This record gives sequence, C-alpha cells and structure tokens, in this order.
Amino acid sequence: MVHNLVRSFVAPMEHACLFIRDVDSEASHDDWNPAEAPVDAHPDSILIGVQAGVDGPVSVKVWRGEPEAALSTTIFEGSIRLQSGRLSLHDPNEDIVVQVPYLGGGGPLSILVDDADYPTQVQVVLGF
Repeated sequence: MVHNLVRSFVAPMEHACLFIRDVDSEASHDDWNPAEAPVDAHPDSILIGVQAGVDGPVSVKVWRGEPEAALSTTIFEGSIRLQSGRLSLHDPNEDIVVQVPYLGGGGPLSILVDDADYPTQVQVVLGF
C-alpha cells in the first residue's frame, strides 16, 4: 500500500482548536461545546478540540490514503465538500495556516488522534 503524506506541521493551537475546512467556507461553529463533543462538522468545515497551545504543540499530518502508522482513536468519519478545491487547516486566530491545493470537490475524510480528550497528534486521512 502506498502511504502519501501530503502535509505535516507541528504548532501550538490557540484556544485548543483546529479547523479543517474549505478555504472559502463560511461555516460558523459558534454553537459548538467541546465538553459535549470533540468534533463539530458542517459540510465544508470541521472543528476539533486539541491540546491547548499553553500545554504544548500539536502534530498534524494530512495523508492521502492510509497513514503509515495510524493513530489509535478515530474521532470523525465522514466527508468534506471543497467548493474551492483547497483544504485549509488552521487555528482560530489563523496564526498557523496550512493549505492543501488540488483536491477537487472533496470526498471521504477521517480524523484520527492519539487522545480523544486532548489530542497532541492528529491525522487527517483523505479518501479522495
């Protein structure tokens, strides 16, 4: 099996959140309560809770196909719509912004983490 690592970064995440969304998404996650659910998903935007920036950085890897060594906990399995064809991963302040271009209209996506409550490692697995 081919393992295709598309993007990788390590950074502190302000407000303990990571957005995974279409570059042009206008989805609001204002009603999300991380104490109730680790993920808030809209058709073109997903928000997950991660370790707070004050506690240390979070490692994020984006894979096309299965990761080389999959993390233990799946917190999201679904799909994402990409009207722009570009995926953006960022913290709420957009101090850290990483984009993945050339993804067409989107498709199946899974999010795996090392810890369901306070992830320090995140794998975004693109099935398209």
